[in-house]
Amino acid sequence: KEIVEKTKGCMVWGGAVDLAPADDLTINVEYSLGIDPKPLLLASVMSKKKSVNANYVVIDIPVGAGTKVENIEEGEALARQFMELGSRIGIHIECAMTYGSQPVGYAIGPALEAREALATLKKGDGPTSLVE
Repeated sequence: KEIVEKTKGCMVWGGAVDLAPADDLTINVEYSLGIDPKPLLLASVMSKKKSVNANYVVIDIPVGAGTKVENIEEGEALARQFMELGSRIGIHIECAMTYGSQPVGYAIGPALEAREALATLKKGDGPTSLVE
């Protein structure tokens, strides 16, 4: 809730808006080769946040079967890496791990999920899975 107040409730979804063109090229190469190295994941996510001059970022890390992060230990390590990188480039990062084998909240799709997350942050209540 404090972050929402500091940012005046602004939430941005950066999909398909050409925020980091070099990153988009890298993602296409990774996809065609069937690889997804963690350091490039960090660079990919954070380059987009930095490109819009974000000061506060909340990152959801889905954990479990079928996700990029198989277990809690890997999720905690990735969260630490995001927070360390954020600190180095002047962005306050908060990470939340979620069970990746089921939906969080009721919305489906990036725009609706963002709207639901912002409403939940503003009101302080919402779907239990999202609040947790």
